[in-house]
Amino acid sequence: TWRTAAKGTPLTTMDLAPLHADEARQLAAQVVDAHTAFAQNCVKRAEGNPMFLEQLLRNIGDNMEDNIPASVHRVVLARVDNLDEADRSALQAASTIGQRFSLDLVQHLTGDPGYTGDGLVAHQMIRPDDGSFVFTHALIRQCVYSSMLKARVGALHLEAAQWYGGRDPILRAEHLDRAGHTDAAQAYANAARAEAVALHLEQALELVENGLAVVSDTNTKAQLYLQQGEFIRDSGHPGRSITSYEAALDTTTDDEIRCLAWIGLAAGKRVTDDYDGALAALQKAETAAVANDLHVALSQIHYYRGNLYFPLGRVEDCLIEHQKALQFAQAAASGGNEARALSGLGDAYYSLGQMETALNYFRRCVDLCAELGLARIAVGNQYMVAWTLLYQNDVEGSARQAREAVAKANRARHQRAEMVAHLTTARARIEQAQYKKALSHVARSGVGGVTRRQPLSAFPDDIRGPCETGKRRAAC
Repeated sequence: TWRTAAKGTPLTTMDLAPLHADEARQLAAQVVDAHTAFAQNCVKRAEGNPMFLEQLLRNIGDNMEDNIPASVHRVVLARVDNLDEADRSALQAASTIGQRFSLDLVQHLTGDPGYTGDGLVAHQMIRPDDGSFVFTHALIRQCVYSSMLKARVGALHLEAAQWYGGRDPILRAEHLDRAGHTDAAQAYANAARAEAVALHLEQALELVENGLAVVSDTNTKAQLYLQQGEFIRDSGHPGRSITSYEAALDTTTDDEIRCLAWIGLAAGKRVTDDYDGALAALQKAETAAVANDLHVALSQIHYYRGNLYFPLGRVEDCLIEHQKALQFAQAAASGGNEARALSGLGDAYYSLGQMETALNYFRRCVDLCAELGLARIAVGNQYMVAWTLLYQNDVEGSARQAREAVAKANRARHQRAEMVAHLTTARARIEQAQYKKALSHVARSGVGGVTRRQPLSAFPDDIRGPCETGKRRAAC
């Protein structure tokens, strides 16, 4: 507007870009020691704006992440006051979303489907960026957010949570959390489950921790502990999962939740070679499962009991337990537990020396996992397809399946499965007289440092599959 009013008057325009990091540090050195963590934090938050940087540096406080200097706050709010009502409302809505936001969500929060954001762009409060919008500076967003009444903030977060309901479970949980809603903990649990299915176990565990930080209901808290134990176990640390399952037992009196906690406790104790403790936990779980007609839980109980009988040399009992596990899984229409039971039956027939039958069960397990998208269960069984193919003298097929198992385990970040898949590939390479390639896979398996006569608990549980029952304990 000013340029238009000036008409044909010659002008010289200088665009002042944000300060470079070294320039910002030079400016900071005029106020404080630029090498301190405080100064570096100010440089980062200022994002190259010299006025913001100077005011941050002169505003030394205990909580620098959230504290905004009054001078900066006044400058930003003065600019906000110059906006019309539609732009001001949109800016407040955007501040509840985050530094980056989509226009359609702002339209939803403001109830204005025709809003374009052009006014905020013209006032240099936001700018377009790759199909969405971002605040031109993080401090602008923080000032706007902190200036709103608590009731207004909570209402906007609830609306955002509703909008994300069918789109993004993590963001839905986070907005419910910021709104202080009682459903936040359960939302975190739902989001964690979705991340675990996608094999993002670190993210899933972080979401569980978020849920535990805000949960008030005891049963929901116990369910979060169950998830925590499961994700820790799936991350390759089954022994460490015991603490989470014990916490679940201490938190609730609900029979169904306690049943699942006992099952998880048994799974952890199995890996630490506490077979008596694991069997005792399964007995408690079975009592609760039978009393409450919990078919899914009964499938898991028989599955883990079969896994316990396997190293104890009770092969016939192992077979019977996995057969029961399959029956209960099919009765409950639980594909995941059916896949696990098929895997257990493969182990049982492998121990009985019936390799063709074992191969059939392992293949059925892997095929069912592919149909249902159960990648993590599949990668723990595909190397057994490869191993049993060796007993069919199908060396080429075994090598091919083993290589696929390595690749899939790597993508799923299933380290134990990847380790055993490398060892299985090495064995297939030996049968092909490809000794250098076999040595390469042994090295990549990461077991070169394993010494003789280590206790059985020193070995990941997935390495036990290819071992013959009678020889394993002597070898370890």
